[in-house]
Amino acid sequence: MHGWTVKKVYFYALSFILLAFMIYNIGQIVWRLSEIIVPPPILDLESRKANTYFNWRMMGENMVYLAVCFPVFWYHWKVARSLE
Repeated sequence: MHGWTVKKVYFYALSFILLAFMIYNIGQIVWRLSEIIVPPPILDLESRKANTYFNWRMMGENMVYLAVCFPVFWYHWKVARSLE
């Protein structure tokens, strides 16, 4: 591991942690979307409405996380690649 500096390790490690976080959020968005398209078998209409609302809210929250996280990830990835 020649040529690895603390700065390079920091930028690579942070970019991979952010990438893992983004992949997790994408998985959560897909999971919530599948629950909206094919709702779980809940007999009570009010429970179904509450569940659908909760899924939309969580999907929106995960999209905000992605919107914030992606530019930070891209910056750290570009800096890490420029240190080569």
